[in-house]
Amino acid sequence: MTGQPRADQAQRGLGRRTGVKRRYDQFIGGLARWTIWLFKCEGSFAYTVLTQVFKPFFRLGYSWNMSRFYPPERHVHSFKFLKPLPTTTHDLCMCALVHICFEVFYRLPNRKIYYYPVIIIRTNPGSVTLFSLESPNKSWASIGKGVNLTKRSRPIPARAQRGSPQHRAISKRGERLVSVLPPVRHQGAGKMLPFRGAFPDLASFPFEVWTRLLAKYSRNPSHDLFGYAHVAGYPRLREVIAAYLRAARAVKCEADQVIIVPGSQVALELATQMLLDPGDTVLMEDPGYFGVRGVFIRAGARVAPVPVDQEGIRLDVVKRNHDNARMVYVTPSHQFPLGVTMSLARRLELLEWARGAGAWIVEDDCDGEYRYAGRPIASLQGLDSENRVIYTGTFSKVLFPSLRIGYLVVPPDRPDLADAFIAGRVMIDLQLATIPQAALADFIEEGHFTRHLRRMRKLYASRQSILLDAARTELSGLLEIQESEAGMHLVGWLPPVASDMEAARVASKHNVLALPLSAFSLKPVTRGALILGYTAFNEREIRAGVRRLKTALAEDRGVKTG
Repeated sequence: MTGQPRADQAQRGLGRRTGVKRRYDQFIGGLARWTIWLFKCEGSFAYTVLTQVFKPFFRLGYSWNMSRFYPPERHVHSFKFLKPLPTTTHDLCMCALVHICFEVFYRLPNRKIYYYPVIIIRTNPGSVTLFSLESPNKSWASIGKGVNLTKRSRPIPARAQRGSPQHRAISKRGERLVSVLPPVRHQGAGKMLPFRGAFPDLASFPFEVWTRLLAKYSRNPSHDLFGYAHVAGYPRLREVIAAYLRAARAVKCEADQVIIVPGSQVALELATQMLLDPGDTVLMEDPGYFGVRGVFIRAGARVAPVPVDQEGIRLDVVKRNHDNARMVYVTPSHQFPLGVTMSLARRLELLEWARGAGAWIVEDDCDGEYRYAGRPIASLQGLDSENRVIYTGTFSKVLFPSLRIGYLVVPPDRPDLADAFIAGRVMIDLQLATIPQAALADFIEEGHFTRHLRRMRKLYASRQSILLDAARTELSGLLEIQESEAGMHLVGWLPPVASDMEAARVASKHNVLALPLSAFSLKPVTRGALILGYTAFNEREIRAGVRRLKTALAEDRGVKTG
């Protein structure tokens, strides 16, 4: 029988052994153990004869197909995983007769034999290791001396079948990090799929201005732009950012509080490394961005999800269950992904709780600049009188993602904290490229940044209206979308019984990238939803994407579309 056996075939016949069969199996087990012992006696007459017999076969190379052995589903206690040693002709020859014992004599209890392309290699005295020809660098299993080959044991765990714990490809922490990512299609290279969120409109960015500024510093460079002199960031950019944050976001900061980082996620990484110890409890909004969860996992923190209502993170849950938390991560200006704005009363309550608990607050102002009704909301940090708020932001969503320039603002009147953060910044990646920082400083100082923001607010507000209009026309009964006063995406609520994971999977088949709300939640969501970004798409692309989404959602519900 060729191929991997079915599970029911693998389990059939175990435990129904007659006396004659038991003695037969004991004989075969003894023969295999005797063979291993024999070949330990290197230099003996039997060893010399058998070596010469089997050596020509192994000189044919690894392609010689020793293919009969019982599969991992039907293993024995004697199997263990060992680190393989370098292969020699002696190792190969020594194990040949052991293989023949299984080839010729040994049979599975149900008297069937399965074909697996393997080769047997000796690794330690008295034991042999099996290697798959398809994966010659990965050991399959090892047989040690003095064991009962017919003894039944539990099935091999799935992880053990792939390799030993000490030789697995990634660590347990790495597996946890990978599991954080949503199991849906991600945007690759090529034309962007609707409705990818948190992506600016690149066609509207003034690249001619940007390239001129880059060329200015590339053609006439100063020596301080090419060294390691600016660990905390290019000084003039720090000054410009501090001035902008004071005026536009009511942040209390000076240039020496600003640290330039590649983005908000790295800013959070720096804050967790400097303020948290492994095992500390950190609170985050639920649902919330899965990348933030990954940062806390890397820091060894214990992540505690806190639900969000119409006023922001629920402080009653925090006070009742997590009063010993060391840090809380919030997005008060525009909660991601639900889009609510934290009320003033909730902000003051959060600051009061942090003061009493001695906890740090990380305020991520990821897209607070994009507010379509009135002026942008003042920052939480501006209300803080106890210096407990770490403020972070990024230019990736405002300008373009590959710029990779963000900032972290340490609390005022804490020079010791600023020095510690700068030292921690050195341990991460020393510093960013300086020429783009100098160009960005000019871009902001010369007024291009504020003009670009005004244009984008107007453009993105119109695109949100287009998406809402198309959704009302095409998605009635399939998706419920409500207007938002800020941000770069909308939340589309599915019918109560629908699965957002399945809806996202079906939408992906129709070239629509709509991430499910449950992918951002640590706890089960009460109602599924899809996250629909609109800022990077023009009217034609939005309407075409809505039509494809309609087809996908109708297919998911088994409804025919006209």
